[in-house]
Amino acid sequence: MAPKTAGWDELHLAENPAVELLESLGYAYVSPEDLDGERASLKETILTGRLAAALKRLNPWLSATNVANAVKAVTQVPAASLAEANREIYTSLTYGIALEQDRGDGRKSHTVRFLDFDRPDRNEWIVTRQCRVLGSKKHVIPDVVVFVNGLPLAVIERLEEIIEQRRQQRLDAAEQLKLLNDLREDLQGEQSRAETMELDARGFAIYGLLEKQRPPRVRDAGATYDAANRDLASLIDEAVTPFTDLVDWEQKDDVQRQMRSRIKRQLRAGGIEDDAVESLATDIVDLAKVRTDR
Repeated sequence: MAPKTAGWDELHLAENPAVELLESLGYAYVSPEDLDGERASLKETILTGRLAAALKRLNPWLSATNVANAVKAVTQVPAASLAEANREIYTSLTYGIALEQDRGDGRKSHTVRFLDFDRPDRNEWIVTRQCRVLGSKKHVIPDVVVFVNGLPLAVIERLEEIIEQRRQQRLDAAEQLKLLNDLREDLQGEQSRAETMELDARGFAIYGLLEKQRPPRVRDAGATYDAANRDLASLIDEAVTPFTDLVDWEQKDDVQRQMRSRIKRQLRAGGIEDDAVESLATDIVDLAKVRTDR
């Protein structure tokens, strides 16, 4: 249980309610001092011990060597820019990574999951506050940090501004509760979007790539997604299925060339600009490699 304090300060008015809300949702509070003891350096943001334990729990067949390889996939990301690193980590955490291992039927590529989206109770959910991270010039100390399987997936900051807003607007208890409920909804994210769009996991991932590339379009009133991007994502998902159903297609350059060619035809027919088609097709093939199931 998170420690409490009395008074009209940030801890009492914002941090305590936020942590208590998360605890009521099933998060376990761990003090920042305890988490400091789990990190080899204050520069580390990922709790690698908890991550390794979660990888073994979610992928019980995984060897010790591949547990280390999976941890390295999200802690040592080769990238030319921060945006590229963010994209690589997002793809790995959301769709898993492919690692080769002999599970009794020969050495094959298997998908390794970092998170269990189907059974959330199999994940480890913890929350802490005032967890120090050593930056290039000074410590960064966010108000509240949420870890899932040792991964810092949410940082809650600017709580002091929320306090000031409450004071200025003289929010009553019901309005304060609404703010906390809004916070909970933000943490839940876009979990139901794929179902609303009638896309499977891979189709929804392709939609995400398209949404970053396609110029903004006018949406119908009340629409929560771009229908043209959604339809194009569905067509591309269907187009790549015959290729991904082939055995060991990830190791066959000729199959991947054919896949890219078909994807590029769909992209051009769907109105994607020519200068974006090549890189987008490559991204979709790379995504399909780690998204081995649909």
